[in-house]
Order: sequence, then structure tokens, then C-alpha cells
Amino acid sequence: MMKRTILALGAIALTMTGGLTAAQAGGSSVSIFQYGLGNGVGGAQSGYANRLTVDQAGRYNSAISNQRGSRNLTVIGQRGSRNRALRPVTRRRA
Repeated sequence: MMKRTILALGAIALTMTGGLTAAQAGGSSVSIFQYGLGNGVGGAQSGYANRLTVDQAGRYNSAISNQRGSRNLTVIGQRGSRNRALRPVTRRRA
């Protein structure tokens, strides 16, 4: 009897946690700060209202961002020399 009660409570807790995670899937935010030589970062966003912020200082740094969905935002700031940033755009089909 005690074992069933514990399993039932565990299942309820897992269900509640899964529901909260799914509700927070849209509108995620990621910030990355890199300093030095030869750093690289890549980010992909899919969905609605996601944010990616990258700040790089130094030389030979690179950043790549790819977005799919609507109202996503990527901000890439680079200070130094020989840095590069790529942002391929995936267009939505009508």
C-alpha cells in the first residue's frame, strides 16, 4: 500500500513538473559573454519570442545564429579585430 502511494505521488509530481516545463518553452533567453582569442559560439532558435545575446571581446572570435519562428531576436556585439558574425535567415513559407 505504501509503495503505491509513493509511486502515485511521484507520478503526480512528474506530471506537474512536465507541465511547467512545457509552459516555459516559448520566450527563452540566453546570454553569452566571451573574452580572449579565438572564441566561437553558435545558437539556434525555434519558436516564438526567444532571445540570444552574444558579447565577444578580443580577436578571431566568431558567432553564428540561426532563427526559425516569429518574434525571435539575436544581438551579437563584437569588439576587437578579425571577428566575424553570421546570421542565416530561415524564412517562413506562406
